[in-house]
Amino acid sequence: MELQAAVNPGKPGVSWRRQLALAAVLVAITIATYIPAMGNGFIWDDDQYVTNNALLRTPNGLRRIWLEPRSTPQYYPLVFTTFRIEYDLWGKSAAGYHVVNILLHAASAVLLWRILVFLGIPGGWLAALIFAVHPVNVESVAWVTERKNILSGFFYLAALSAALRFYLAEFSAGPRRWIIYGGALLLFVCALLSKTVTCTLPAAIGLILWWKHGRISRREALTLAPFLVIGAAMALTTAWLEKTHVGATGSEWNFSFVQRILIAGRVPWFYLSKLVWPDPLIFFYPRWTVDSAVAWQYLFPIATLSALAVLWFLRKRTGRGPLAAALFFVVTLAPALGFVNFFPMRFSFVADHFQYLATIGPIVLAVAAIARWRAPYVRWAAAVCACVVVVAFIAIAWRQCYAYEDAETLMRDTVRKNDEAWMAWNNLAVLVVGRATAEKDPAEASRLFQEAVGCCDKAIAAGPEKGESYATRGEAYRRLGRRDLAMRDFNQALACRVENPETWRLRGQLFVEENRMDDALSDYDHALRLRPNFALALFCRANAFGKLGRYADAVQDYTAAIAAKDDFPDAYVNRAAVHYLLKEYDKALADLAECQKLGGKPNPRLVKALTEAADRKE
Repeated sequence: MELQAAVNPGKPGVSWRRQLALAAVLVAITIATYIPAMGNGFIWDDDQYVTNNALLRTPNGLRRIWLEPRSTPQYYPLVFTTFRIEYDLWGKSAAGYHVVNILLHAASAVLLWRILVFLGIPGGWLAALIFAVHPVNVESVAWVTERKNILSGFFYLAALSAALRFYLAEFSAGPRRWIIYGGALLLFVCALLSKTVTCTLPAAIGLILWWKHGRISRREALTLAPFLVIGAAMALTTAWLEKTHVGATGSEWNFSFVQRILIAGRVPWFYLSKLVWPDPLIFFYPRWTVDSAVAWQYLFPIATLSALAVLWFLRKRTGRGPLAAALFFVVTLAPALGFVNFFPMRFSFVADHFQYLATIGPIVLAVAAIARWRAPYVRWAAAVCACVVVVAFIAIAWRQCYAYEDAETLMRDTVRKNDEAWMAWNNLAVLVVGRATAEKDPAEASRLFQEAVGCCDKAIAAGPEKGESYATRGEAYRRLGRRDLAMRDFNQALACRVENPETWRLRGQLFVEENRMDDALSDYDHALRLRPNFALALFCRANAFGKLGRYADAVQDYTAAIAAKDDFPDAYVNRAAVHYLLKEYDKALADLAECQKLGGKPNPRLVKALTEAADRKE
């Protein structure tokens, strides 16, 4: 028996004021749940997407965002367009980006509620509320970079809403109906330009049509064809860029077809378990070992197929709804099941943000099943249980928001829950080295560098990718004055990954300290051959040229570093010092002024010397 509507907005008696009030309550609860996220900062990848993304500031940035797919970490131009607009509004203040994410998520919850009411599914408002506050969605909402998920999800649901009205609403065959169809197609394109996992929308529409009618008519199939073609084209483009631009290729992605079946069969059960029991929630989940020779690993794909088969055979008794919801869950997860390479597979096969839209299927099915119970005492018990679940989810989500306070807090939370998370240990080491470098107290700085060494030891012991960890540990040893150990680690890092420009730059710094200037310049040159616009390598090579008295070369490299990284006060200061040595006092003073505009603090002695030199010149 099919689920019937609890509320029908088309019938008289359903006040628009009541609907508006319910929408307002839904938005208010969502915002209240994510209040802690509003005070959070930027975390992993946010530098590439926002804080260090020059395309958000340069005059030609918007053109490049749309017309040069490789100019951004991933080709999601609508996402970067929103970031560019917001950068003009609040720059590097993270709060604005977090608020926009929360509001978009709340708007998606309202859209979901209206879709469920339109489809006649009981408990639609409660299902939308659970979607809004479920802790597994914290990663998508509280992480600025996952604007991809939030924005694409909003357009996905908007496109679904329009498409369902085209297929299911009572319209005459007039132009209004085709305007709605065109709007659905446009919204779908917007979703794809925000994140390509939304390519599964036509499959979702088809499932809903099959659930409603038991079949998909020829007319429906023909009108779904443009959705399928556009979605497939964008999916193939993204898969190609993920491999050739993002770097999802190598030993971590070398799986046989059977191994990929084992991954795909296990992933849905992992996500279902987190929906039912969202604890612990980890930024980097353990990456399980996939072994086609281990018999029990085949139980997961067998269980997945068996569950779908059972729902198919029971469809005449339970209705097509449970099977449609289960298929929606699996199909929406399809881009993240492991059949196509994606970058996070190098450290985990699963992540909370991968199931953002897929959660809708199980949540709606569970709520609708409970809403069908008619006995008063059962309904009361269900209402109490629902309140307890919602409050528990809000509490867990609230707590989880604090894990995303900043990058270091997130990495510490991750390694506390997953000691084998080599990527988190490596990232934590990098962050601790950065904090130690800025530390004024020598004793505290030494302690932090020692801590970074320990983090790198953990990363090297646990991870298949050791090159970056060796390089970070080498930098910590260099800062501690252990040059022999630093050189050993830099050489080991280059043996692991010779094409890493940052390691060449770091070893160049060590050569400078050892006064091996020719070796240092050679390493800087190598780094710049690998990454021609590597601002930090240009800056370091300019410093080396300055030590050698090659002032013209130093000015040239400082200028190139400033061009490559527009927010670089140290480069202005050092170039000012070189201009002073060349007796180009006007240029030096202009560089100091630029440094101060960027918030830099030039050496007071240099400022005094330049001022006196300028006065003598006058």
